[in-house]
Amino acid sequence: MTSKRTKKGAAVSQNADSSVELPNKSTVRKHMRQTLVPKSDHARVRVKNIKGIVARYKLALEAFKKGSSMKAAFESLGLDRATIARTAVVAELKLAAPEAFDTIAPWNERVEKLSTFIVRCRAAISSDIKEKISKMKIDGELLPMANTF
Repeated sequence: MTSKRTKKGAAVSQNADSSVELPNKSTVRKHMRQTLVPKSDHARVRVKNIKGIVARYKLALEAFKKGSSMKAAFESLGLDRATIARTAVVAELKLAAPEAFDTIAPWNERVEKLSTFIVRCRAAISSDIKEKISKMKIDGELLPMANTF
């Protein structure tokens, strides 16, 4: 009986009749035992334009209407609450006051950061638009997230 080493470093013994025995479980490396997380749990989609921000907000709103809490809605979509909260100002302005949103210069993702565009959207929200957004949140037309305007 001879002993051979595999690429992984585990000893494999061979009998005279050339049958190969597999290594014991104890010789398998620890990192090989770890369970793999499915790729769908790691997958994310980067939003690159205003349509994507509004579409993601609407998906979260629909999931919230079907579910019982915002946490469950965000988890079902694979989103983080902070992600929606950060970009909610843009979506709320677009949905509540499209005419005011159209007066803002468009967002060019190559030149301007999303955070600076969000600041411009916050500046465009007047007291009338704030009231309309608050009413839409109460009516369930927008997510009931607390925003600091």
